[in-house]
Amino acid sequence: MRFVSGEHPIIAYYGETDAARYPLILVIGREPNANQVIANTVGQYDFRLAPLCGFWNTSYGMLARVVGLDVRGLKKLCVERRGSPLIYADSLPHCLPNTTANKRAYRDRVATEKVVTHIASIFSHRELVDRVGLVIMSGLRSSLFRPARLAIERECEFLTTPVIDLPFFFGTNTKKIQRELTEENRRLLSSIFERFEVA
Repeated sequence: MRFVSGEHPIIAYYGETDAARYPLILVIGREPNANQVIANTVGQYDFRLAPLCGFWNTSYGMLARVVGLDVRGLKKLCVERRGSPLIYADSLPHCLPNTTANKRAYRDRVATEKVVTHIASIFSHRELVDRVGLVIMSGLRSSLFRPARLAIERECEFLTTPVIDLPFFFGTNTKKIQRELTEENRRLLSSIFERFEVA
């Protein structure tokens, strides 16, 4: 993925989302597909620079289907509004290109303390986190991600922010993701989107 800044931000938002007031959906994946160092800063992403990014497209598609749009329509709206309800972070404190042959070996070497510190750093960016109405953990069901999952759940419990656990945001999981969204999940996603739409 290509980002606006030279480093990979620990939380990424689209356009001028940081200056808005509508609620947000924080999607937390595995690790960034990049050859960068994660910086403990917030920064911008731009889906127009990576139109084939499966993670972004599937997460936008997840929300779009819930609110009766398609991916293109939702992205068009975000471009027009210069913002998006979707912001992103990752559960592990390193970047890992998709071309890496054995990702498990890299993930297995990350100390639990580093993971917990990384998650705490994500949630320390209160200028965005205080607006988060839902946290989605994406693709973190493997035992390798257990320390991150537990740390995320603790942070969400402290903030009383709803958190859901979904399959990895990749195109082949689209139907499975939709099946796993409960009616309560859908209502919350719709509510967040509606406040973005009228902002």
